[in-house]
Amino acid sequence: MTLRNIILLLLALCSAGISARAQNPPAPVPLPTLDALGLPLDEWLAGGDRAEITWRVDIRPARLQLHQRLIFTVRVEVPCKSLAESEAGHRLLLIARLAGPDGRWHENAGVAAHELPEDLPGNAVVTFNLQAQVLPGDYTVGVVLYDRATKLHSVARRPLRVRPLQNDPLPAAWKNLPTVEFLDPPGPPRRRVSRLWLPVETSRPLAIDLLVNFSSSEQFAGRRWVDRMNVDVMTTLLFVLAQMNVPHGTLRATGVDLLRRHTIFEGRRMDDPGWSRIFEELSAVDAGVIDASDLISRRENPAFFREVFADRAAQICSETRAAAAAENPSAVQPQRVLIVISSGILFSHGADLTPVRPVAGCDLRVIHLRYQINRSNLWDQLEKVLRPLHPRRFEARSPETFRRALAALLAELSRL
Repeated sequence: MTLRNIILLLLALCSAGISARAQNPPAPVPLPTLDALGLPLDEWLAGGDRAEITWRVDIRPARLQLHQRLIFTVRVEVPCKSLAESEAGHRLLLIARLAGPDGRWHENAGVAAHELPEDLPGNAVVTFNLQAQVLPGDYTVGVVLYDRATKLHSVARRPLRVRPLQNDPLPAAWKNLPTVEFLDPPGPPRRRVSRLWLPVETSRPLAIDLLVNFSSSEQFAGRRWVDRMNVDVMTTLLFVLAQMNVPHGTLRATGVDLLRRHTIFEGRRMDDPGWSRIFEELSAVDAGVIDASDLISRRENPAFFREVFADRAAQICSETRAAAAAENPSAVQPQRVLIVISSGILFSHGADLTPVRPVAGCDLRVIHLRYQINRSNLWDQLEKVLRPLHPRRFEARSPETFRRALAALLAELSRL
């Protein structure tokens, strides 16, 4: 799968949709619980395939996604012209479940619903997408489509083989994940529904700060889809790195937008139960829209990065010194680590690329994780700005290369 296709899958934000020449497609409706519906799902699934409602079922193979889960997709298309006549319209409900080799259905299920008006054009096609993260193994996917208006239903059962990753650099990362977990909405999760196992195994305390740049390079100015993709990729990288287990230390994150010289959030602790609010704040970022004043003064963008970096580095060093002195002056001070996460950045012509200065008297290790968001994202002037700090660099351009970079990064942290 190409990077473009992977990103498109990550951007799948709707659990159901309608494609047609209709002017006002209906909106998804609140999902009822399976218990409230009282449907005989086990009986229907045991009865084999049937098609009282014409549909097309496509089970797309499980693939590694950027948030480091194996994800498979259930895609269902229903041509509206084939729906039985109903004065009350149609209230379609799609339910997907998974069974293991023993034939037992997992309790976790995916549900999507759509209400269709009576006058929906006959050439319209209702599309459902359900996604689930799943562990390697052999399964049966059971899919039920039910119309609550006409009481008609269709059933399909399809085999699904989820292969393990070859030469997996993080073989234990999924050990605490459930066998199957449907995502709502589809796409990378924006809350910690289940944790990856990403231990930082070190006896020395670590104070780790993540500095994430959510804006793309100026070479993509005016390409809104690139900006939106960059935000989604950086958000997903943060989602993964926030799951690092640092038993002897702290893990915090700061998010910035270099193009607009704006700090989105600062010093947010990743062990705070409310940390997932970060994703709500990021959803409000209007990627691609830049004020005229920001464009006029964009040569100042490197200076903004130097300022933010220096502030975070100084705060990390001062806080850890103070904490060590207060608790036990003779104790080993934590190793300070600042991880810069960004795509490749080109600043405007004539911008001042003066490098960042090291913080005097502070042993600060710097790591630079760079993600290539597309084929044109080849150059990176952040590398020059960070050069005096001798950062350890890791590069990625796909879910697989990110997994390898993540394994190497964890090993690097464990050696500190």
